[in-house]
Amino acid sequence: GTQTAPQAFSNVKLSFQASKTVKKVWVASPDYLDGTPQTLNFTQTGNDISFTLPSLQYWDMVVEY
Repeated sequence: GTQTAPQAFSNVKLSFQASKTVKKVWVASPDYLDGTPQTLNFTQTGNDISFTLPSLQYWDMVVEY
């Protein structure tokens, strides 16, 4: 069937907990810049990592290391 496209979001603030020191966070999505990986600025306070996704519509892949 045909469905309406989901609502797009911009500047989505997210956080998660990491059990180690994070060196880099990046995101890739077919919905944003043709899937080109983008490094994200983030903050780490203890185990808490906070960052902002530039865009989210269908799906994003966020990687931390």
